[in-house]
Amino acid sequence: MANGCVMCGKTRFNFGDYDEGVEMRIGKMDTGEHIIVVDPPYAWSIPINYCPFCGRDFNKEDK
Repeated sequence: MANGCVMCGKTRFNFGDYDEGVEMRIGKMDTGEHIIVVDPPYAWSIPINYCPFCGRDFNKEDK
């Protein structure tokens, strides 16, 4: 499912704090699971079902 969201679409922008050196983005694992990724100083991630910006349901998209 393609959409124009710059956070969860093909173009995935950083929505972290550049001044603090923190990157946050929505990513997709090899398994197809969507995650929010936060780094540095460590890489942390958590699975998500919906885009927090546009509301797209990742569970309903075509695989």
